[in-house]
Amino acid sequence: MHGFGDYASRYGYLAQHYSKLGYDFVGLDSAGFGRSEGDRGIVYSEERYLEDYLNHIDMVEKNYGGPNVPKFILGYSLGGQMSAKVANNTSVNLNGVAFLSPYFGLRMRWQEKLYTRMLGPAKKYLVKDPKKRFPIP
Repeated sequence: MHGFGDYASRYGYLAQHYSKLGYDFVGLDSAGFGRSEGDRGIVYSEERYLEDYLNHIDMVEKNYGGPNVPKFILGYSLGGQMSAKVANNTSVNLNGVAFLSPYFGLRMRWQEKLYTRMLGPAKKYLVKDPKKRFPIP
């Protein structure tokens, strides 16, 4: 599972490596990233991502030998967080989870203060509507 701003094809080198060892390697571009549909770079909810991943695992089971086929998840950054949530879901039978720099969240007040101080003067220039189009002269 890829990270924020990432895409599944980036891990093609891993797919090649593991396919040579006899494994199937399947990836999913999360909504809004890679070749998926959705607003670019927008994560609307963890629930939607979790549902997408669980549906993807169901599809993998149907196409690659059923629920008893060994399954492993690799999660990078935000994909690490979602991998942990998938692994914690009792409806999924996983044989292993690997994390690469997992992002489990930030809860640091000093960062909030720093961002507020840094962005304060620039707030009037921020785009509040990501779909807004600006005229090109």
